[in-house]
Amino acid sequence: MVAMVGVVSAVPGGRPDPEQTPRLRAEVRALANARLWLAFGTTALVTATILVVFSYLAPLLIQTSGLSPGAVPGVLALYGLGSFIGITLGGRTADALPFHTLFTGIAGLSVLSAALALTASSPVLAVAVIALLGGFGFATNPALNARVFSLAGDAPTPATATNFSAFNVGITAGPWLGGLAIGSGAGYPALGWIAVATGLTAVGTVVVAALLPVSSPDRSDRCATDRSRGAG
Repeated sequence: MVAMVGVVSAVPGGRPDPEQTPRLRAEVRALANARLWLAFGTTALVTATILVVFSYLAPLLIQTSGLSPGAVPGVLALYGLGSFIGITLGGRTADALPFHTLFTGIAGLSVLSAALALTASSPVLAVAVIALLGGFGFATNPALNARVFSLAGDAPTPATATNFSAFNVGITAGPWLGGLAIGSGAGYPALGWIAVATGLTAVGTVVVAALLPVSSPDRSDRCATDRSRGAG
């Protein structure tokens, strides 16, 4: 309700300019963009990488790390603090350096997932890794959205909706994959290795997208290219 008050007070009223009214056929054509669909894939894979571990943090901490149930909320608070720091830093770099932000965040997420799989039985190490997982995982979120917005072109509405759907695909797939591993008896540390697999696949989509020729450079790609040239 507070958000609704903010929207009503801040968003201009009146009817949109007829020339700016979305045209469904043009928007559907604009979705035929390989880079855009790679971005959707990255969104789904990164979200799955985050959720495959996060969905089972409580039982992992209690049954594998040996923490008491009363300590779990504190660890989740640390994860939340890490997420806040990560999304704040990622928001500062996502527009100018989208590929750098995505690569750093996803690579860090993959390395930390492997570290969690190896150190889950150590309470101190597991808690430290979990806090960092929140930071690296959520640092990617601004860049995931910024990439889609910058590539959407004439299809802002369906592109944004599809990216939200990609988030939901990851939200569904991550816990499902984790549940399959736990149900098979692999144990909670196996969640980290699943996250490594999905994370490295997500890194692959970022690398492929960065190497694809840009037929109509968007603003974020131009900024990243200019920044790279300046650094060179």
